[in-house]
Amino acid sequence: MNVPVNSDVAAHARRLLNLQAAAAVVVVIGAGVIGGAAAAVAAAYGALISIASTLLLSWGVKRAQAVAATSPQRSQTMLYLGAVQRFALVLVMLVLGFWGLHAQPLPMIVGFAVAQLMFAVQGQRLRRP
Repeated sequence: MNVPVNSDVAAHARRLLNLQAAAAVVVVIGAGVIGGAAAAVAAAYGALISIASTLLLSWGVKRAQAVAATSPQRSQTMLYLGAVQRFALVLVMLVLGFWGLHAQPLPMIVGFAVAQLMFAVQGQRLRRP
């Protein structure tokens, strides 16, 4: 994916987080109407996982950009390690939700998936000329 430079990263991250939060609100309300309060909480937690991953990505890209001018190789390594960190974060938070918090699985996965879908939608907007 083409990554915007410097101040564009912060603006892109804000737009993405706003889009994810808006989608999360819709999913949480829908889950609450269909499955009650426990389903709404599970959907919110699922969306929070995706939002936390986005925040970690934004932070990692900013750090990598700061290093890129002096060491492109180190910057690339930082981005790859950031991907591993995000994968681990999502895995740990999902496990915590399923087994630690006993959240309802379907609403949690739907909340996560919808927020991730917004991530993909925003990524497609970046690729357009």
